[in-house]
Amino acid sequence: MGVIGNRAANLWKLPEENALGQAISIGLGNGITKTNSYDGLDFLNNISHGDALSLALNYDKKKGVLMSRTRNGHAIESFQYDSRNRLTRVQKGLEVLEQNYDDYDRLADNPKRGEYHYNTPSRYAIDSITLNASGLKYYRAHPRQDVAYNLDRKAVSVHEHEFGWADFAYNAPMQRTHAWYGGEEENLNNRTYQKHYSSLFPAEITVNNSTGKTDIVLYIGGDGYTAPLAKIN
Repeated sequence: MGVIGNRAANLWKLPEENALGQAISIGLGNGITKTNSYDGLDFLNNISHGDALSLALNYDKKKGVLMSRTRNGHAIESFQYDSRNRLTRVQKGLEVLEQNYDDYDRLADNPKRGEYHYNTPSRYAIDSITLNASGLKYYRAHPRQDVAYNLDRKAVSVHEHEFGWADFAYNAPMQRTHAWYGGEEENLNNRTYQKHYSSLFPAEITVNNSTGKTDIVLYIGGDGYTAPLAKIN
């Protein structure tokens, strides 16, 4: 229960689900009802958000892979796979992206960047990229990005030159606990924003060092990626 305008209202509710716990009907505080339908094999085949959206999903059910998505009656994406069910082709309207794999099942190229080369001692670590025309255009327009990782392969620093610098801290189970970003200052406390993550319940605290404003976000029914509702103080 929350408040919309000057009235109390249900901000999110789940009035109907199937025997597997899959949501069939979801009510939102703005009056929109989201509905999901499933086929006899429990594949999600249609998503409806009132008059705003109708999304139909088509699968190769023997392989368990998504073949296409149709929005409001118009095809928007189609997918193709190889014999190992690896994605090889994506078509969005007139745009087509294709990708290949090498003998070690590594991605051999990125159609928007170029050909991948791997470090021999560490078979699956990318060593370099031979840029194609699209990749050259991208990197000429975007500054270099440097990323540092800890021993658990978690990013601890991301620096996009002339754009911004972000640093991260983690606790013992490798959950993110703090972030500093906004600006390129080496001193973390001089960055515009500090964000603190709770490991006890799904909440985030963001401090704007320029204005002194603090926002507290509490996620309800999930975390920052899955929660259907968030309360911002």
